[in-house]
Amino acid sequence: MGQLEKSRESCLLVAEDDSANRNLLVKFLTMDGHCVLEASDGAEAVELFRKNMDSISLCLIDLNLPKLDGFSCIREIRVLSATTPVFILTGENEEDLSDIPSEFASIPRFNKPFNWEALLRIIRDRINT
Repeated sequence: MGQLEKSRESCLLVAEDDSANRNLLVKFLTMDGHCVLEASDGAEAVELFRKNMDSISLCLIDLNLPKLDGFSCIREIRVLSATTPVFILTGENEEDLSDIPSEFASIPRFNKPFNWEALLRIIRDRINT
């Protein structure tokens, strides 16, 4: 990770119900120069997005969220802003995601455990374009 240039500061929304995973994501994203809004469930993520959508550059949404699952969360975020990039976070393997709804097929997916360099590089590329 040391070879990658830090991102310009941007605000990211992270929706992850597992506190250890969420804390690790926040740590790496903050170290990379991002401000991070954290949600532990889908309903909280949508509410945070609604209140802060003008400053959020990108959303990272886990599929298996309580209160409002990841797909429903992404749908609601898309209603509020069709242009804010969204990435899917999942612990599922590709076989388990084979029946992913077609509307989500083109959304970048990151499987846990993450390849941090790849994740940070793609986040930088997406928000800096």
